Amino acid sequence: MGFGMAKDNKFEIVAIIREELLRKTKVELKFKDTSVVTQLEKVDFDYFVIANNSDILLSSIQSFILHSDSGIIRFNARFSQSLTDKLECGLAYCIPEVILLVQRRQHQRFSFLKGYHFYCSGRYKNGENYSLQIKNISRGGCALISQKINTRFLYKNALIKGASLDFEQFGRLLCDLRVVNVVAINEFDENNQLYSCQQISCKFEFKHPRDALDVEKVIIHFLMSNKLKSL
Repeated sequence: MGFGMAKDNKFEIVAIIREELLRKTKVELKFKDTSVVTQLEKVDFDYFVIANNSDILLSSIQSFILHSDSGIIRFNARFSQSLTDKLECGLAYCIPEVILLVQRRQHQRFSFLKGYHFYCSGRYKNGENYSLQIKNISRGGCALISQKINTRFLYKNALIKGASLDFEQFGRLLCDLRVVNVVAINEFDENNQLYSCQQISCKFEFKHPRDALDVEKVIIHFLMSNKLKSL
Protein backbone atom coordinates (compact mmCIF):
# COMPACT_ATOMS: atom_id res chain seq x y z
CA MET A 1 0.00 0.00 0.00
CA GLY A 2 1.53 3.34 -1.03
CA PHE A 3 1.39 6.44 1.13
CA GLY A 4 -1.47 8.74 0.10
CA MET A 5 -2.70 6.43 -2.68
CA ALA A 6 -6.27 7.12 -3.84
CA LYS A 7 -8.30 4.25 -5.30
CA ASP A 8 -11.41 4.77 -7.42
CA ASN A 9 -11.80 1.33 -9.04
CA LYS A 10 -14.85 -0.32 -7.47
CA PHE A 11 -13.46 -3.86 -7.71
CA GLU A 12 -10.30 -2.78 -5.87
CA ILE A 13 -12.29 -0.85 -3.26
CA VAL A 14 -14.55 -3.82 -2.51
CA ALA A 15 -11.53 -6.15 -2.31
CA ILE A 16 -9.71 -3.82 0.09
CA ILE A 17 -12.68 -3.37 2.43
CA ARG A 18 -13.42 -7.10 2.31
CA GLU A 19 -9.82 -7.86 3.29
CA GLU A 20 -10.20 -5.60 6.33
CA LEU A 21 -13.40 -7.47 7.25
CA LEU A 22 -11.40 -10.72 7.31
CA ARG A 23 -8.73 -9.02 9.45
CA LYS A 24 -11.46 -7.85 11.87
CA THR A 25 -10.17 -4.29 11.47
CA LYS A 26 -11.80 -1.69 13.71
CA VAL A 27 -13.92 0.96 12.00
CA GLU A 28 -13.96 4.54 13.24
CA LEU A 29 -16.88 6.82 12.34
CA LYS A 30 -15.87 10.48 12.46
CA PHE A 31 -18.28 13.17 13.61
CA LYS A 32 -17.80 16.89 14.15
CA ASP A 33 -16.72 16.74 17.78
CA THR A 34 -16.33 13.05 18.46
CA SER A 35 -15.90 9.59 16.94
CA VAL A 36 -17.32 6.09 17.46
CA VAL A 37 -15.45 2.80 16.98
CA THR A 38 -17.31 -0.27 15.73
CA GLN A 39 -16.62 -3.17 13.35
CA LEU A 40 -17.43 -4.45 9.88
CA GLU A 41 -20.09 -7.15 9.71
CA LYS A 42 -20.47 -7.76 5.96
CA VAL A 43 -19.08 -6.51 2.63
CA ASP A 44 -21.07 -6.94 -0.58
CA PHE A 45 -20.36 -5.55 -4.04
CA ASP A 46 -22.72 -2.60 -3.60
CA TYR A 47 -22.76 -2.06 0.14
CA PHE A 48 -21.12 -2.89 3.45
CA VAL A 49 -22.59 -3.35 6.91
CA ILE A 50 -21.24 -2.19 10.26
CA ALA A 51 -22.34 -3.20 13.75
CA ASN A 52 -24.88 -0.76 15.17
CA ASN A 53 -24.02 1.36 18.17
CA SER A 54 -26.30 3.66 20.14
CA ASP A 55 -23.64 6.41 19.93
CA ILE A 56 -23.70 6.48 16.10
CA LEU A 57 -25.38 9.61 14.76
CA LEU A 58 -26.99 8.75 11.44
CA SER A 59 -26.33 11.12 8.54
CA SER A 60 -26.69 10.79 4.78
CA ILE A 61 -22.90 10.94 4.23
CA GLN A 62 -20.59 9.43 6.83
CA SER A 63 -16.79 9.68 7.20
CA PHE A 64 -15.00 6.41 7.96
CA ILE A 65 -11.48 5.40 8.97
CA LEU A 66 -10.36 1.75 8.93
CA HIS A 67 -7.38 1.28 11.25
CA SER A 68 -5.58 -1.45 9.33
CA ASP A 69 -2.33 -3.09 10.46
CA SER A 70 -0.57 -1.58 7.43
CA GLY A 71 -1.95 1.94 7.81
CA ILE A 72 -5.30 3.68 7.61
CA ILE A 73 -8.04 3.62 4.98
CA ARG A 74 -10.20 6.72 4.81
CA PHE A 75 -13.40 7.33 2.84
CA ASN A 76 -16.90 8.81 2.85
CA ALA A 77 -19.92 6.57 2.29
CA ARG A 78 -23.65 7.17 1.83
CA PHE A 79 -26.02 5.68 4.40
CA SER A 80 -28.77 3.44 2.94
CA GLN A 81 -31.96 3.35 4.97
CA SER A 82 -33.65 0.97 2.52
CA LEU A 83 -30.86 -1.62 2.81
CA THR A 84 -30.67 -1.17 6.57
CA ASP A 85 -34.41 -1.87 6.88
CA LYS A 86 -33.85 -5.28 5.26
CA LEU A 87 -31.18 -6.27 7.79
CA GLU A 88 -31.85 -8.07 11.06
CA CYS A 89 -29.19 -5.89 12.66
CA GLY A 90 -26.45 -3.45 11.64
CA LEU A 91 -26.25 -0.35 9.46
CA ALA A 92 -25.77 -0.47 5.67
CA TYR A 93 -23.69 1.98 3.63
CA CYS A 94 -23.03 2.16 -0.10
CA ILE A 95 -19.56 1.19 -1.31
CA PRO A 96 -17.57 4.47 -1.58
CA GLU A 97 -16.51 5.87 -4.96
CA VAL A 98 -13.03 6.81 -3.71
CA ILE A 99 -10.89 5.61 -0.80
CA LEU A 100 -7.54 6.91 0.40
CA LEU A 101 -4.83 4.52 1.58
CA VAL A 102 -2.22 5.94 3.94
CA GLN A 103 0.72 3.81 4.99
CA ARG A 104 2.05 4.80 8.39
CA ARG A 105 5.65 3.70 8.00
CA GLN A 106 6.53 5.58 4.84
CA HIS A 107 7.56 9.24 5.02
CA GLN A 108 6.82 10.36 1.49
CA ARG A 109 7.05 14.12 1.07
CA PHE A 110 4.39 16.28 -0.53
CA SER A 111 5.44 19.53 -2.17
CA PHE A 112 3.47 22.75 -1.71
CA LEU A 113 5.50 25.17 -3.85
CA LYS A 114 3.39 25.02 -7.01
CA GLY A 115 0.12 26.87 -6.49
CA TYR A 116 0.26 27.00 -2.68
CA HIS A 117 1.62 29.58 -0.26
CA PHE A 118 1.77 28.01 3.21
CA TYR A 119 3.96 29.46 5.94
CA CYS A 120 5.63 28.49 9.19
CA SER A 121 5.71 31.42 11.59
CA GLY A 122 6.66 32.19 15.14
CA ARG A 123 9.11 34.10 17.29
CA TYR A 124 12.77 33.42 18.06
CA LYS A 125 14.14 33.56 21.61
CA ASN A 126 15.16 37.20 21.15
CA GLY A 127 11.59 38.20 20.27
CA GLU A 128 12.20 38.49 16.53
CA ASN A 129 9.29 37.30 14.39
CA TYR A 130 9.88 34.93 11.46
CA SER A 131 7.84 33.63 8.53
CA LEU A 132 9.24 30.84 6.36
CA GLN A 133 7.52 29.29 3.36
CA ILE A 134 6.68 25.59 3.70
CA LYS A 135 8.20 23.69 0.79
CA ASN A 136 7.03 20.19 1.65
CA ILE A 137 5.74 17.99 4.45
CA SER A 138 5.83 14.35 5.49
CA ARG A 139 4.66 12.52 8.60
CA GLY A 140 8.15 12.97 10.04
CA GLY A 141 8.98 16.56 9.23
CA CYS A 142 8.99 19.41 6.74
CA ALA A 143 11.24 21.62 4.65
CA LEU A 144 11.10 25.42 4.88
CA ILE A 145 12.62 27.94 2.49
CA SER A 146 13.52 31.61 2.69
CA GLN A 147 15.81 33.96 0.80
CA LYS A 148 17.04 35.39 4.08
CA ILE A 149 17.36 33.57 7.42
CA ASN A 150 18.72 34.31 10.87
CA THR A 151 21.61 31.87 11.26
CA ARG A 152 21.76 32.61 15.01
CA PHE A 153 18.63 30.49 15.41
CA LEU A 154 18.51 28.33 12.28
CA TYR A 155 21.39 25.85 12.24
CA LYS A 156 21.86 22.09 12.45
CA ASN A 157 20.29 20.59 15.61
CA ALA A 158 18.69 23.90 16.60
CA LEU A 159 15.27 23.62 18.27
CA ILE A 160 12.49 25.92 17.05
CA LYS A 161 9.93 25.95 19.84
CA GLY A 162 6.25 26.67 19.33
CA ALA A 163 6.29 26.85 15.52
CA SER A 164 2.94 27.46 13.82
CA LEU A 165 2.51 25.80 10.41
CA ASP A 166 -0.52 27.22 8.62
CA PHE A 167 -1.95 25.15 5.75
CA GLU A 168 -5.06 27.34 5.39
CA GLN A 169 -8.11 25.18 4.55
CA PHE A 170 -6.14 21.97 5.10
CA GLY A 171 -5.35 22.63 8.77
CA ARG A 172 -2.80 24.08 11.16
CA LEU A 173 0.00 22.52 13.21
CA LEU A 174 1.55 23.77 16.44
CA CYS A 175 4.75 21.94 17.36
CA ASP A 176 8.48 22.16 17.98
CA LEU A 177 10.85 21.71 15.04
CA ARG A 178 14.33 20.21 15.21
CA VAL A 179 16.57 21.50 12.41
CA VAL A 180 18.21 18.62 10.52
CA ASN A 181 20.25 20.79 8.15
CA VAL A 182 20.37 24.15 6.38
CA VAL A 183 21.54 24.27 2.76
CA ALA A 184 21.64 26.80 -0.06
CA ILE A 185 19.48 25.75 -3.02
CA ASN A 186 17.97 27.14 -6.22
CA GLU A 187 14.20 27.13 -6.78
CA PHE A 188 11.86 28.20 -9.56
CA ASP A 189 9.19 30.75 -8.74
CA GLU A 190 5.66 30.71 -10.23
CA ASN A 191 7.00 32.54 -13.30
CA ASN A 192 9.66 29.84 -13.77
CA GLN A 193 12.39 32.28 -12.78
CA LEU A 194 15.32 30.75 -10.91
CA TYR A 195 16.22 32.25 -7.53
CA SER A 196 18.57 31.37 -4.68
CA CYS A 197 17.33 30.60 -1.17
CA GLN A 198 18.05 28.66 2.00
CA GLN A 199 16.29 25.36 2.72
CA ILE A 200 15.76 24.42 6.37
CA SER A 201 14.95 20.72 6.74
CA CYS A 202 13.20 19.97 10.02
CA LYS A 203 11.94 17.05 12.06
CA PHE A 204 8.72 17.30 14.04
CA GLU A 205 9.08 17.00 17.80
CA PHE A 206 5.75 16.40 19.50
CA LYS A 207 4.99 16.57 23.21
CA HIS A 208 2.41 13.79 22.82
CA PRO A 209 2.48 10.91 20.26
CA ARG A 210 -1.19 11.60 19.39
CA ASP A 211 -0.15 15.02 18.07
CA ALA A 212 1.38 13.24 15.07
CA LEU A 213 -2.17 12.47 13.94
CA ASP A 214 -2.63 16.18 13.19
CA VAL A 215 0.09 15.91 10.53
CA GLU A 216 -1.69 12.93 9.03
CA LYS A 217 -4.95 14.89 8.93
CA VAL A 218 -3.32 17.77 7.02
CA ILE A 219 -1.84 15.38 4.46
CA ILE A 220 -5.10 13.47 4.05
CA HIS A 221 -7.11 16.68 3.59
CA PHE A 222 -4.58 17.91 1.03
CA LEU A 223 -4.62 14.63 -0.91
CA MET A 224 -8.40 14.27 -0.83
CA SER A 225 -8.89 17.86 -2.01
CA ASN A 226 -6.50 17.43 -4.92
CA LYS A 227 -8.03 14.05 -5.82
CA LEU A 228 -11.53 15.52 -5.87
CA LYS A 229 -10.39 18.46 -8.02
CA SER A 230 -9.05 16.04 -10.63
CA LEU A 231 -12.27 14.01 -10.93
